[in-house]
Amino acid sequence: MHVLIRASCLEDYMNLLPKPVFYLIHRGGSYPMRTLKWDLMFDPEEETATAIAWISFPSLPPNFFVMKAVFSLAAAVGKPLQVDLATKNKTRPSYAIVKVEVDLLREFPKRINVGLRKQSCC
Repeated sequence: MHVLIRASCLEDYMNLLPKPVFYLIHRGGSYPMRTLKWDLMFDPEEETATAIAWISFPSLPPNFFVMKAVFSLAAAVGKPLQVDLATKNKTRPSYAIVKVEVDLLREFPKRINVGLRKQSCC
């Protein structure tokens, strides 16, 4: 049996999808329920290739600790969803952490090079 849950906001979606299993209690029985992402190609007989993962960016320069820059880097791996609290508050300057939705069938980059160019003046 499948149940469609439509999250009305991104925060609900981000909290719901990474949970491996829920247990529904009904008439004295306990029934496991997994959350899967629905798309147009959804097939209940196939295992999903979508997962939620936290990725880190060590040695990131301080000027990259803004949400737009961190999300831009994370987009090389998957769909960025949120940053952790320490990254958001800039309380851990050694690295940034981002939650991303990833396609497990895709090949992931081992490194993401950040190129900085100096602007010429005048």
